[in-house]
Amino acid sequence: MDKKPENAFNQSAQLLSACFSINFWRELRQQLKCVFDMKPVMDLDERPGKVVGKIRPHPASETLDRMVGRFHAMGLKLPFPKGVFRFKTFEEADAWEMKHRIAAAVKRLRDHQH
Repeated sequence: MDKKPENAFNQSAQLLSACFSINFWRELRQQLKCVFDMKPVMDLDERPGKVVGKIRPHPASETLDRMVGRFHAMGLKLPFPKGVFRFKTFEEADAWEMKHRIAAAVKRLRDHQH
């Protein structure tokens, strides 16, 4: 019984010594050198010579107007009237919002049926 643990100890000692041998590290470095010595496909410092298309900067108001135009072109409308509304409680605001949503849904249903 005493020989089995000793053999296991010797085997692990041999494995550790093989891992820490100089030849092991040399071979590992050679293998990793092939992986990490890869060149990039294009030079990252060089600017590309040709650019296709341009993005012209637009003012925010013009972008917003275009978005609203597309929104209306799709036939979508907000169920609320325009403006700023103030409410005393959140419950009052929720009731107002629900009233307008229901009215818009009823109107949409009527328009769809005719």
